[in-house]
Amino acid sequence: MKNYNSSDILKIMNSGQFDANWYVRRYPDVLLSGMDPAEHYLWLGKRLGRRPKPAKPEDEVLDFSTIQPLSWQNSKAHQNEYAPAHDTLVETLAAWSGLDKAFVCYQLGVPVEHNATRVAEIYYEGRKRKNIFPNPLFDPEYYKETNRLGYKEDPVYHFLTKGMGEHLNTHRLFDHEWYYGKYPSSIDAKDLILHYWENGYKENIIPVNPESVKILDPIKDVFFSDSSDKSESSYDSLSYWIFNPDLHHLHEEGLKAHYKEIGYKEGRIASIYAVLRKLNFSGKWLPIDFDPEQYISLHVDLEQSFSDSPWHALSHFIKSGMVEGRLYQYAQLNGANNSVQYELDEEKLKTNHDRTPLCVLVHLYYPEMWGELASYLKNIDFDFDLRVNFVESTWTAAAIDQVRQDFPEAIIKISPNEGRDIGGFFSLLRDVDFSKYMAFSLMHSKKSPHVTRDYASLWKQNLLNAILGSRDIVRENIAAFLENDAIGIIGSIRSRHAGIEGNEQGMTKLFDLYNIEEEYQDCEYVSGTMMMVRSDVMEAVYQPLSNHKFTNGDGKDISHHIDGQVEHSVERIFGNVMKQLGYRFLWR
Repeated sequence: MKNYNSSDILKIMNSGQFDANWYVRRYPDVLLSGMDPAEHYLWLGKRLGRRPKPAKPEDEVLDFSTIQPLSWQNSKAHQNEYAPAHDTLVETLAAWSGLDKAFVCYQLGVPVEHNATRVAEIYYEGRKRKNIFPNPLFDPEYYKETNRLGYKEDPVYHFLTKGMGEHLNTHRLFDHEWYYGKYPSSIDAKDLILHYWENGYKENIIPVNPESVKILDPIKDVFFSDSSDKSESSYDSLSYWIFNPDLHHLHEEGLKAHYKEIGYKEGRIASIYAVLRKLNFSGKWLPIDFDPEQYISLHVDLEQSFSDSPWHALSHFIKSGMVEGRLYQYAQLNGANNSVQYELDEEKLKTNHDRTPLCVLVHLYYPEMWGELASYLKNIDFDFDLRVNFVESTWTAAAIDQVRQDFPEAIIKISPNEGRDIGGFFSLLRDVDFSKYMAFSLMHSKKSPHVTRDYASLWKQNLLNAILGSRDIVRENIAAFLENDAIGIIGSIRSRHAGIEGNEQGMTKLFDLYNIEEEYQDCEYVSGTMMMVRSDVMEAVYQPLSNHKFTNGDGKDISHHIDGQVEHSVERIFGNVMKQLGYRFLWR
């Protein structure tokens, strides 16, 4: 029943106590209702305790009121995405025969729970923090991205209610076409995942084409150990050889004799299956392309401990690495950028409301890396503005001269080493007219001392290749912003991350600072902060913290640079701000 009439609407509109533009920007659902803002306030907003106008001047910043409101079309970008109730999600997952209860509990580090409903409940609690697999062959983040789900759509629910029947791809290591060829009757399977575990797995059929991935024989044996008699073995010569590098000069008989006479007494690992038994770990949970040497080379904290005996890192991965979501294989980082179907319209670019297509922000903590970054900038074959930030404690005159020589029109600043790359970008934005640009491209000299050199190199290449990797890629990205007004950020699919890690407290504070509604508080961001960002998203991220003084990083140990600082939360807030403004990611 209405508790107001047309005269009430007119009265509040003329009272000076209601700011319609601010109200719409502060509460984006008003646009979705189709109602007049004043009428919406009288009908619902007032009862919900919503404010009719900013309570104080600074609310103009905190409530995005300096940002141009989105069009009706943009604000409706996700309104058709169905988000079922939490109880429905839990009930649907609990009813799935493919729910691996022990595996879910293992990933969450909790005691095994046998009640399916309880496991489904803790699954969804855990999913708020990181990517949890409900089954070894179902990767929620992979499924969501590969099948291009909306950001509100739950991947598990989508699979169980739709994707299962369509045989949509569920995991990087489950190749449907390969499996169809090996097991033709699987084409008609209702649930291809269950069909594999109940049929293909028991016949030792691997779930992926071995020509497309590198599979080590010991890992393959372990993967199928649940369906073989090897699982009870306490000794096998291959295990004894790989776990004991000092015995590599011995052959099979010599290895067996060594184990009986010496190794057994010394407690040496003689069976990879015994390792799994000791850790209560099922072989089918282990990724079939696990490579201990690559696992070590991707994580700097493992190099010193395991470089001489890489197979001992298997225990680390099982006990810690898998739970932490650590990468274990270069293939998880390598790969071509996703192609997009956008072609740059030169005329549209020229008539883009007199805005410069791109402003590039470069933060150079390591000035010696300028040459590499400059090579990417040369892939931009249209007008753009360049802003470069050096750091007070690391800048060199030679590097500044080189920037001037390569790009004479570049704006160069030198700032304190505060806030890492985020602080550098914010320094460059202090005098920027955001309305002048369609988008910003963020780049920095990334060395990432907290990860290995191999990892850092691949990470950096993936980030940069997705946004500036070639002239075609650059033009496709700009075309995407021009042609699709729902795209807010473009970044590398290989650097798509959904983990809050040690930044929960910081994110909670930023959710309050930025007034992020609960429905937009899921974590999704470009890990590494090199991306293209639509101008109004960039402004909305910058304004609330424009006067914030970040912590100086000079003299800080490595722990300072890994997690927990404000800049680590800001890196993540880009995605939340973007979604609240009605945009979505374009992952490449």
